[in-house]
Amino acid sequence: MEIVFTSERLAKLLQSKKELTRTYGPDNAALIPRRLDNLRFARNLEIVLTLPGRLHELKGDRAGTFAMDLKHGYRLILRPTE
Repeated sequence: MEIVFTSERLAKLLQSKKELTRTYGPDNAALIPRRLDNLRFARNLEIVLTLPGRLHELKGDRAGTFAMDLKHGYRLILRPTE
């Protein structure tokens, strides 16, 4: 899958181990790049459902988006484009 970030700032943050650690803590700084790599290598959303992280669809004002669990209450929010 191709990953597109909602902002340039977020893309830069997620590419810096130091900033990831400062913003989300050491556990998530290690986990976020793994989750993103898993998404990059998945061919479709059905494959993502089998990956670690308990992918689940969100409801309400977040309908149409999905979340993958991280540590300490954080989630990685995804919006399929196709």
